[in-house]
Amino acid sequence: MGVRVAINGFGRTGRLAFRSAFERGLD
Repeated sequence: MGVRVAINGFGRTGRLAFRSAFERGLD
């Protein structure tokens, strides 16, 4: 799903989104 790419590309925003997704169950 390109999670790593999203984090590297978005940076701060990616971290916030990743944290939300991680709490939901890594959607």
